[in-house]
Amino acid sequence: MANPCWSLLAAIGSGLLLNACVATPIYPLMTPIQVAKTFGYFDHPIDDTHWIVSYVTPEQSGYDFRAEEAPAELQVKNLAQDLALWHASQIAQAHGYQGFEVTERRTSVDAVNVEDYLDDPFLYEGFGFRHRHFVGTLAWGGPGGPAWYAQPDSSLQVEAKLNITLTKTPKGDDFRADETITRLRAAYPQAEGAAALAPPATPAPKPTA
Repeated sequence: MANPCWSLLAAIGSGLLLNACVATPIYPLMTPIQVAKTFGYFDHPIDDTHWIVSYVTPEQSGYDFRAEEAPAELQVKNLAQDLALWHASQIAQAHGYQGFEVTERRTSVDAVNVEDYLDDPFLYEGFGFRHRHFVGTLAWGGPGGPAWYAQPDSSLQVEAKLNITLTKTPKGDDFRADETITRLRAAYPQAEGAAALAPPATPAPKPTA
């Protein structure tokens, strides 16, 4: 089975490439929201060891918002939570802590249906065919042909917000900063951009006399 992270990142990459056609800068996922403007991470210190960390995902295509939770929505929620944890790990390391405890998690979803229509390729005008349409099913009306209901086109964006407490010695359910970054870097290999993935340059050999 394909890793859902790869599918999601492919969709994100496609959207960013489309934005490039109108001269919009391309930012990696792990970018401050003050820079990327429409997505990225944000943090707010409460005191030396208590922080609020949030991550807002890029806007994504979604579908089937009649369901309790669409697969696309679940993927984007996971992305928001993971990248918020990644930035929380960065904060811990930057302040000399080995890890952190998450004391509260909140997720908010902004989902909008853009288009909702019927796809009826077998409707012939003038021949007396009649079609009745039922959401999500193949339906027949009298002697007429089939009609499919198409999934609505929609967009969604998710914000994950964490309250964290930095810890010198992680224990129990605490997150270790180094392990968390290593795990998420493997799950989202493009999240820091191409520069972060490039191997260190090999110095040119010195010319011999």
